[in-house]
Amino acid sequence: MNSNNIQKSSPAEQESIAQEDPFAGEKATIETRHEQFTPQEIEKYRQDIMKEVEAEQAPIKRQPPVQPAASPVQAPVIEKSVKLRQIESVLEEDLGDVYFQMTPPVQQKFKTEGEKAAAKIDVLLGAAQTKTHKIFKLIFNWLKIIPGLNKYFLRQEAKIKADKIIKLK
Repeated sequence: MNSNNIQKSSPAEQESIAQEDPFAGEKATIETRHEQFTPQEIEKYRQDIMKEVEAEQAPIKRQPPVQPAASPVQAPVIEKSVKLRQIESVLEEDLGDVYFQMTPPVQQKFKTEGEKAAAKIDVLLGAAQTKTHKIFKLIFNWLKIIPGLNKYFLRQEAKIKADKIIKLK
């Protein structure tokens, strides 16, 4: 090393460096290097630092959530009859809290199976002789999709809903 480029710093310089560098006191000797920079180099360095600071302070742009791809086969939109809407409203009574505690895949399955059960019940109610047991079975099998519910509670709930639906006829 060239001794002209490296010099020992004075105690005053060491103190000012220690204020800038918290670990300066741990260093045995502090050596400084005297270099000359052109004003253009200084300005370029200042601009680079300003860009870094602005990039850190810029708000983070959040990406919109990715929507799941639409299923390739979409069911045709069918207008529901008044009786079918009434059946669905009876089926969904008192199940709002339970529905929102389910995971999204279970929610989707529960919804589609409920719509199928409501459509079948609507057909059964249209028949000359109503089969109460079949309506009960449809509702009970639909309610079994709900995870973690007692079998006896499901039977009781299915019986209550079946009775209400029979009264619709």
